[in-house]
Amino acid sequence: MITITQNALKLLRQYLDQDGSSPGLRLLISGDIPGAYQPSFIMMEGEASEEDTLIRHGDLSIYIDPESASKAYELKIDVLRTVYGPRIKFEFPCPHWDNPVADRLQKLIDGRINPGLISHGGYISLLGVKDGIAEIYMGGGCHGCGLSSRTLTEVIEVLVKQEIPQIHTVIDRTDHATGANPYYPATSGPNPGTNAKPLERTQLPENMSPSARRRARRKKK
Repeated sequence: MITITQNALKLLRQYLDQDGSSPGLRLLISGDIPGAYQPSFIMMEGEASEEDTLIRHGDLSIYIDPESASKAYELKIDVLRTVYGPRIKFEFPCPHWDNPVADRLQKLIDGRINPGLISHGGYISLLGVKDGIAEIYMGGGCHGCGLSSRTLTEVIEVLVKQEIPQIHTVIDRTDHATGANPYYPATSGPNPGTNAKPLERTQLPENMSPSARRRARRKKK
């Protein structure tokens, strides 16, 4: 079952009205790993397939192909307020991990990391943890962002190593070349090699230890 909030329906209708000729929107969900799905809406083109799932909300029609529908279980579609205006936000059910280290990291992501990234319209998803190495996917405004590598090494990895000593490396598996709405496009905006700062609207977590704060600040200099 897919839940779409009233705010999201309003924004989706605005998207559809910009085209004027499309009969509806198509929801596409790519990716093969839960926690790293990449959802998007596009304008409906041509006729719908008999295999499509159709969701109607008044005058708004949303079409979903079978593969995407299989990944949309308990998906919630809402609106995220960013400095660039409202954007569609996709909320998939949080995965549960049998690995206790991965489970701790998932709680850290949900409770502290993603709330910090939300000001940039971004988030990260955990793909897995093995032999002290955590693999993540960066989505939303972090997907394709010119400062994503600095956000990873100077903020995310610092916090993860402090809170979960069993993890010594965090690897980003995102294909940033496919990012559609990056917070800082890689070819424009602040130059990652100059004085640009990742998460400049987000301070380091308040309960970081003094030593972890010092390490993070030294890396920024």
